[in-house]
Amino acid sequence: MLLLQAYRGWEGTGPSEEIFWGVTASRRVGSAVHRNRVKRRLRSALREVLTGAGLPGYVYVVVAKREIKGYPWNQLLQRLREGIVYVHRGLL
Repeated sequence: MLLLQAYRGWEGTGPSEEIFWGVTASRRVGSAVHRNRVKRRLRSALREVLTGAGLPGYVYVVVAKREIKGYPWNQLLQRLREGIVYVHRGLL
C-alpha cells in the first residue's frame, strides 16, 4: 500500500523545529490523474497525522504503491500513524 521512510534532518544543517515530508507515486500507481489524486490524499493525510505524531527535525518520505488507489480514508490514517510509530522506534 505504501512505504514510509524517516530520516533525521538534512545532512549538513543544524537542528530544526520543522517537520519535512515528501510524497511520491510512480507510474505503476496508474495514470497521471490517479497518481495526482493519490498524492493529494497522502499529502492531506500526512498533514493530519504528522501534526500530532511527527518529530521536529525529521524528514518523512511516503512512496505510494499500486494498492493505495481505493484505500479507505480512516484506514489510510491508521496505517500512517502505525508506520510513524514504527519508524520512530528505530530512530530514537
